[in-house]
Amino acid sequence: MRRLIWVAATVTLAAGAPSAAHAAATADFFTFPSEIVSNDWGLGVAGDGTVYFGGNTSRFDSPVLGRVDPAAVVPETANGITSVATPRNENTGSSAAIRGIAFAPKSNLVFFSRSDGVVGSWDGASVRTNTIGRVNGTGAGAALWGIAPAADGGAWVAEWAEDNSAEYRGNRIAYVGPQLDVNQKANLAFQTGAYDSHRYGAHPRAMTVAPDGKPWFTESEGGQYGYRIGTWDGKYTEYDPVCPPPPDPNVPDTRPPNCSHQSTGDGLEGITAAADGTLWYANQRTLAVGHLVPGTTTAAETALTGIDPTLSGAKPQNLSTAPDGSILLAVSGSATSNAIIRINPTTLKTEVYKVGARIKPLSVVGDSKGNAWFIGGGAAAIGRLTGIGGTITAPPTDNGTPSTPISQPATQPTTVTTLVPTTVAKATITDPTVKADSVSANQLCVGPPQDKCSLIYLIQTHEYVTGFPGVKGSAAKVKTFTIGKKSVTLNGGQKAKVTVKLNKLGQKLYKKKKHFKATLTVTQAVKDSKKPKTVLKKNVTFKR
Repeated sequence: MRRLIWVAATVTLAAGAPSAAHAAATADFFTFPSEIVSNDWGLGVAGDGTVYFGGNTSRFDSPVLGRVDPAAVVPETANGITSVATPRNENTGSSAAIRGIAFAPKSNLVFFSRSDGVVGSWDGASVRTNTIGRVNGTGAGAALWGIAPAADGGAWVAEWAEDNSAEYRGNRIAYVGPQLDVNQKANLAFQTGAYDSHRYGAHPRAMTVAPDGKPWFTESEGGQYGYRIGTWDGKYTEYDPVCPPPPDPNVPDTRPPNCSHQSTGDGLEGITAAADGTLWYANQRTLAVGHLVPGTTTAAETALTGIDPTLSGAKPQNLSTAPDGSILLAVSGSATSNAIIRINPTTLKTEVYKVGARIKPLSVVGDSKGNAWFIGGGAAAIGRLTGIGGTITAPPTDNGTPSTPISQPATQPTTVTTLVPTTVAKATITDPTVKADSVSANQLCVGPPQDKCSLIYLIQTHEYVTGFPGVKGSAAKVKTFTIGKKSVTLNGGQKAKVTVKLNKLGQKLYKKKKHFKATLTVTQAVKDSKKPKTVLKKNVTFKR
């Protein structure tokens, strides 16, 4: 397996970025019929505009596929909302929820994934299902999560469950064909053949398929090397947008706490691919939204509060790419921070739409009319923001010519901002060690490859003038002597062992004294600042 390291940069608001406050966004809500008591994560829209969602019933082991006819709905009623039953999983008999929904244009099928390992499809007339368990198809379900349409009419699905045996369920992704035949890929813990305990329980969660047909997924929990984004092309390739490379086994781990293998819990949540192949993801550990450029080491994140300060405490959830090319992000929080964020992936302009307390958005999709539909928080309703994106055009007239565009009020955003990615390389130094007449440390440069970490290492000692070899003067006078110096520049993502040897003055002191103390100071040149930044200051002892 090839491990590619992504470095997360900071995204800040541009100076003078447009920021406009509007009246609070007004969302329409449509209540569920009585047989549907709540919703969950699954949400999708078909080619004909029908919106599908995962519905929970009073019989929790058999969720339904909810259907919304946009032409028939009336706010605060169940008009236009129906449901299709999905079968019980007799292998488990436990509760289940529909966690993912995807429409595949090639086959005209609506696929869905369930928490009990059931994967199914709806062709407009009937529901078909299969259960993903062990590789041979038997046993308990694999706790499926995200699902995304494949170019050939099938779908890719994430097996969120874990198992430390190569043949069992979970900890992998799988391809599902139009006939619901299943092709499971390698268990992440066994992807190189031998068992790798660091890959146990990575929990693949969200799925998307890029324009080139490659499936991408998030690993929602952390192994040894942090939370990752992966793709499959005959083998797994994994990207780490949060953490630098793991240190050498024989040096201290100085990476951020989020990189520890002891970290657990949700990390990388939703993911979606823009038209240019850039991947947008939600990072719940940093409460941020980020985007990655495959094939490079370019990554950038911005905190939700960097988009809108009132989103403090809210969590980014699932994302989707709307028909107009915009990225939609569901944000769940409080009555004042529940929101849908619309991002233009080209201009990085963002629009925030607050939706109030009724629904804590977990999933959002856009339709061809420029509307955004969202569900979440166990609410017995689905929400809609009207006309927030895309050009709303009317159907052709009887003679085939376009009619006047439909006139409907678009929902106004709560805030509008523009994101400008900026990168700041950061140097990390391990604890220095002294060996004979040299000081050594590992230097890591965290940042994209176009950025550099330029460091200066200084070894200095404070000695009486008369005590320093070859120097004359008063015994009462103390002077600082530089006895070693080295400059090292690394590009972002690089790591090197740096050794600083004593210079001629230092060698004289080393030969004269069997034991003396010195100070190692490491400073980093900072762009647009005359004053360097102190990265490390440490007392060291030379012994002979």
